[in-house]
Order: sequence, then structure tokens, then C-alpha cells
Amino acid sequence: MRWGFLLTQLLFRRLSDSMRYVSSTLVLLSVIALVLFEPAPRASASKDIMKDDKITFFIAPDGADLNDGSKERPFASLERARDAIRELRERGAYPDNGVMVYLREGTYNLQSSFQLERQDSGYPNAPVIFRAYPGEEVDLMGGVSMKISDFELVSDASILDRLPQEARGKVVQASLKEKRIHEYGQMPLYGHSMIFLNAITDYRSGTPPPELFYGDEVMTIARWPNEGFKTIDDVVEIGSIPRHWMADVKGASSYIPPENRDNPPKGFVIKVSDEHERLKRWAQADDVWMFGYWWWDWSDQSVRVASIDAEKAEIATVQPSAYGVRARQRFYVYNLLEELDMPGEWYLDRKTGILYLYPPTDDKDAALKLSLLEEGMIVMNDVSHVIIKGLNFGISRGNAVTITGGANNLIVECRIGKMGGNAVTIDGGVGHGVENCTIYDMGSGGILLAGGSRETLTPANHFARNNHIYNFSRIAKTYTPAIGISGVGNKASFNKIHNGPHAAITFSGNDHVIEYNEMFDVIRESQDMGVIYSGRDLTARGTVIRHNFIHSIKGVEGGHADLIYGVYFDDMYSGTTVFGNVFYDLPTGIHVNGGRDNILDNNIFISIANRPIIISTTGFMEMCEPHWENTGYGLKSDPNREDVKAQGGPPVPWNTAPYKKYPNLANILEDEPRHPKYNSASRNVLVNSRDVQIWLRGNVDFGEERVREYSRIEDNFLAADEPGFIDASKMNFGLKADSIVYKKIPDFEPIPFELIGLQTD
Repeated sequence: MRWGFLLTQLLFRRLSDSMRYVSSTLVLLSVIALVLFEPAPRASASKDIMKDDKITFFIAPDGADLNDGSKERPFASLERARDAIRELRERGAYPDNGVMVYLREGTYNLQSSFQLERQDSGYPNAPVIFRAYPGEEVDLMGGVSMKISDFELVSDASILDRLPQEARGKVVQASLKEKRIHEYGQMPLYGHSMIFLNAITDYRSGTPPPELFYGDEVMTIARWPNEGFKTIDDVVEIGSIPRHWMADVKGASSYIPPENRDNPPKGFVIKVSDEHERLKRWAQADDVWMFGYWWWDWSDQSVRVASIDAEKAEIATVQPSAYGVRARQRFYVYNLLEELDMPGEWYLDRKTGILYLYPPTDDKDAALKLSLLEEGMIVMNDVSHVIIKGLNFGISRGNAVTITGGANNLIVECRIGKMGGNAVTIDGGVGHGVENCTIYDMGSGGILLAGGSRETLTPANHFARNNHIYNFSRIAKTYTPAIGISGVGNKASFNKIHNGPHAAITFSGNDHVIEYNEMFDVIRESQDMGVIYSGRDLTARGTVIRHNFIHSIKGVEGGHADLIYGVYFDDMYSGTTVFGNVFYDLPTGIHVNGGRDNILDNNIFISIANRPIIISTTGFMEMCEPHWENTGYGLKSDPNREDVKAQGGPPVPWNTAPYKKYPNLANILEDEPRHPKYNSASRNVLVNSRDVQIWLRGNVDFGEERVREYSRIEDNFLAADEPGFIDASKMNFGLKADSIVYKKIPDFEPIPFELIGLQTD
């Protein structure tokens, strides 16, 4: 149960109070109509548009901006090429087939964002293209390069005394000031829980700090423990709980009115038993931080340490945790010179500008890179018809590409990694896309698609297609997905997503499509989460989740695996279709947590440890009462309230004409809105798994009989034996033509398993 996202779809219809459902035939036809559209993966930038028949400029690392931009005399900077295109436009000489800018092989170190504005736009059949020269590697970075030979052994006795005994004689140091680097950034506050501190206190989230890289490895800021987490032994003081200050919990026993709030908010104090000697060694550390899942395993937050009492083995913080803090929760302590004790760890003294490193290798010529650029690398404001192709982005603290407004821009065949922020953030505009990119080692998320009007339900048609995204959310762990979708009418398709601590795809809003994606080995560090997740909005409908393969999800070691789901509609989320997906080797397939009007049909579940499908009656749980009274889960909200602002703005006009296309929404307030009505879980194949479960939660008279009465749960096939997969040993779960499934469920629609995941031309 938590602060969620939004969305969904609906086909299953109620005919009248007495005749509650459309016939199964009509439901089947409506679902089939949704899934008959089987788009083949294709390149959005046609070969004609990418042809080398345009006015062409060249940029090279050894070029000069005083040159003419020809192949023989290239420019040195992106800005100069941009300005040359502006000059063409000013002379009325912009060509009918667009402009090509080739970047020659090498590294381009950006000192600030490369900015494109409306005047830098191309045209529908005459785009502006920035691309790597064919066959050459082009790297954009926002940092500095060093070698281990630039460092020297630590000899200062006062520093050696602070280092662990085993690290003395091994740790080296380099002065950044001597390299004319004077801006190091501050250690920031970050994490999901900062939503509430941002909204109702003076604390603010910050930009990720500089990071150090050796090859493709991210070096670790010196920390304890070196890997994983420590658990809180006891809570001495819980501190302030800003989540209990938010207006959406007004009326709950936990709500704290303004006159009773701590000003300033109080940090917390925890006990770490049997660590007295370790804490004594930290006596001189003055910029110590902790990161943890302080109350919930789905909400992370960093906090600065205020004081350390070694005798009592207690650590006090400056900031509170938004949800409070409790014993046995996970945390670690970082930014400690005193814990620099293993190869690959480092520490930056921001007062002296000295970087300390335990070298990851004995090779003195080994290259290191330090990220410095805080801004986004490429920033596009109200720009249209620009293509970025084949560039490598890395070694920077912010986003790789940020697009705001505009139309039909494309990021294609780029490699984006080793950065502190997101890979590509799209906010507003129409028709932008990210395609055929490799995205990895991101401090935050991968691709964020936001756009479309929830007032008019006008789609944005943004897309993320055929991207490989892995090792994301290294710094901010939760609600920083590989792909995040919001607004209206956006799509994620044919992507391969794996190795992440939290959700693979989150979505909110209306009428999105999530299809043909392969997702595995995520939710590695959290729980009460779905591989695909949304929640807490009864008005966000119309999304279709089809033909995805979700598999091999284990969860955090020692956690509650039963709280990990393939698809999770949290906090009464409603109106979404989940059709033709394959779920294999995970705790639970789909959880509808109190929602309505969801279609969960024609899916295959294999070796599901808990339940393939759960429909729960969460709407009347005690903790839901204040949320319902204050927000109606999207049906009633005050746009001026701080929690609504934090969530992204005022509620949508769900009772106006555009929303009438969603059955059962217009009259929802008169139709027991908190009951999980009109869900369908039918024609599913359950292999080596149990049956659909109704989970009764809260003080509610809407028991299992009524849930089933108001739902369509039928024609599901429980298969004890392998039902005729093409090759289960190789995880090819397409069905053979003679599979028993087609006899047990005659109208089961074949799932195009061979099309799921990354596609190659």
C-alpha cells in the first residue's frame, strides 16, 4: 500500500444492475479486437531520411570552430555546427532534404549542456541529424580522465591514522585542485521518500555527486558494510514523520496537524550494537551519510549523519525519514575515509579537493574517469524533427538527453551508460522516440515518457522501442524504472530489461500500450512491487499490457517474496487489460489490489510460487480510509493540497465527455466504488501453479462470494504437466499447434512468443 502512480483500461462491461456483465462472447470479441493489431518492429527513421544526400557538416576532436565544417576542415564543437545550421536558415538556404552533422571518432568532453531550441528544428521530411560517422566510435562525456599514475601513495600521518590498517600503504591520492577542478558537488538527499520532504519541509533532493569509473566499472564511495546492508538493531528516537503531515492522511490517527509538527523536522537515532570500536574510528569524519529502507522496503532515502555516539553505538541523523524508522530495516553508511578498505573504493575530501583511491588494479596506466557535468548533456526545448544517432553518452552526473515539448525527435542506436541521472527524459510534445539504444549503469532510471492530455485524452504517441536496459537505478533505487510512462497514449515495446532493484516499467495516466517486452531479474532489492506497476488512481484507464515475457524474479534475500508480482495494480488501480503475457518463475503473477474493471485474460503462468492471479479487497482496510475520504483515489482531490502537487497536479475531469468511453466510470460513485467489481480472470493457462485467489482484506462485507459474483473468473486451465510448449528447456513458451491448451480452451488466442523482446533487422 503506498503513494502510487496512475492508469488503465477496460473492456468488460456491465449491462444493468441485474445483468452485470456482457456475455463472455462479447468480452472475448472485444479483447481479440485489441490484440489483433500486431505491430512488427521497425525503424522510425526511414532509410531515405538517413541518406547522405544532405548539406553536411563535420565535427572532430581535433577540429576548430574557425573552420568551415567540411570533412577536411571540421568544426570542433556541436555548438558551432548548430550555429552553422542557423546561418543556413537565416539565409533562406535550409535544404529541402535536411542537414546532416557527422561527428568523427573520438571523445568530446562537454563543459555544459548542448542546447537546442525551437529555431534549431528540422522539418518532417528534412530533419536535422547529429550522428556518428559510419564505422566510428563517438563518445560524449561530462567529466575528466586520469590515470592511476597521476596518484601518489598517501604519506600524511593524519590521513594514514584514519585509514583502516589493511589499507595503509595501498591507498593513493590526487589533488583535484591541481588539475583545476574546483567544483565537486555536494552529497545530495535522494530517494523516493524525498517526495514528501520536498513537499512539506525545507529539504530538497539534489543532483547525484561526481562518480569515479574504471573501464566499465563504477567505483564505490567508501562505505560500511562494503556490500549489501546492515540492519538496524534498535530505534532510540524515531524523529519526525513527514508522511503523517500530508493532507491525504487527514483524519487518520497518525495525522499530525501543523500546530503539532516539529519545526525544524527532527532526525532519528538508531543503535548499531557491538560496533563501538568501529564508530570510534569515525570520530574525525564530518560529512557522513546513510542510505536505507528506513520503514518500507519499497521506499528509499539518504540522510546526513548529525552525530555519532561510539560509547552508546548510536547514530543520529540531520533529516527525518519520511515514513519513520524501525528496527531490522536495512541501511548502510557511506562517504567515510575511515572505511576505505577494499580495491575500487574511493573518497573525496571536498574541503581539500583531494581524491583518495584504493586502486582497482596494479596497472599504473589504467584510465579513470570522474563525472563532473551536473546538467543534462543534450537539452532540447520545443525542438522538432531532430535525430540523434549512434552516439555514446557517459561519465556525467545528470541526464543524457532531455526533450521538452516539440515533435517527432528521435534518439536512435545510441549507447548511454555510467551516468548519474536518467538516460532520456521526454516531457510533453508529441511523437518523440527512443529506439535501438543500449542503456546501462544509470544512477537513476532509463527512459521516461511523459506527454498527452489527461483532460482531453489526446495521446502523445511517444515510444520506447527495442532498447536493451540493464543495471539501472544504481543510486536512487525505487520508482526510478527502466521505462516510466505517464500522460496519455504512449508505448513501450520490444525492450529487454533486467538487473534492477525495483520495477522495470511503471505507468500512470491513460491509454498506453506495453507490449512485446522481456523483463527479468528486477525487484532485486525491494518488495511490495511489480515488474510492471501502477497504482492509486481510479480514473487512469485504458492501458493494454500484452505479449510480454516476465520471468526469473526472486526478490530481496530474506524478504517477503509473496509481495513481489509480475504485474501489480496497487491501491484500487482499475481499467487495465493484461492479455497474452507469459509469466515464469516468480512469486506471484498478477495482483489486483482492490481495483475494478481489469481484464486478466489469455495469459500463461508457469511455476508461480504463490498464486498466478490475486484479486484482493483492499479498499476498506483501515489505512485506506483517509486516502479514500481525502482523495477518492483520483475521484476527488483538492488541487491546492501539497500531496496533490507532489503527485503531479490536480485531478482529471473524469466525469466529462472524453472519459465516457470507459464503461462503469461515469456512475462509479453510485456503484460501490471501493469494491473490486467487474474484473475478469478467464481463459488463462496455469502450469505447475495454483488457481486464482481472492484475498479478503479489511473490514468489508464484500466477501469472496460477492467478488466472484461481480467478476468473471472462469475457463482457466490448471495443467499439472507441460501442456505442449515449443521448447520449455530453453524458455521458449510458445505453444505447439497441437497443444492441449487449444482443446481445453478452444478460444485461447496464440501468443506470438517469438516476437517478444529485442528484435534484429
